Amino acid sequence: MTSTNDIRRWATAFPEVEETERFRFHVPVFEVRGRTFVGMGQDATTAVFRVAEHDRNSSAAAPKR
Repeated sequence: MTSTNDIRRWATAFPEVEETERFRFHVPVFEVRGRTFVGMGQDATTAVFRVAEHDRNSSAAAPKR
C-alpha cells in the first residue's frame, strides 16, 4: 500500500514543488506555483490528484489493462 511518505517522495521529485497544509483538514498538499496537483485525504489513505479535463477524459476512455 502506498503511504503518505511515498506520495511525498513522488511529488517532491518534480521541480518547483512546495508542500503545504490545508488549514481546514491539516493534510499535506503539493503545489507548483500555487496550483495544487496532489493532496492527501483526511484519512491519510486517500490521495487526490488534479488533472486537466482533456487528460481525464482521455484516461477514462483508454482501454482497461
